[in-house]
Amino acid sequence: MDDHDLVRQVDELAGEERALRLKAGTGRPLGPEDRERLAEIQVRIDQLWDLIRQRRAREEVGLDPDEVHERSPEIVEGYEQ
Repeated sequence: MDDHDLVRQVDELAGEERALRLKAGTGRPLGPEDRERLAEIQVRIDQLWDLIRQRRAREEVGLDPDEVHERSPEIVEGYEQ
């Protein structure tokens, strides 16, 4: 999978996230399934961006970007901002 595929996945998930947030913005609270899905989307987007950053960092120093591995949600969500 290359960076373009990863960015496409992020875009698709971001669209789904926007749809859920618009639904919540209509004054109706999201149900448990929608809240759970929203949380899943947010974590998955973070994982994908982390993977993209890893790939780009390796490319910048002349290493093979395909040798990176996706990090677990626990690791990615534990990063300090």
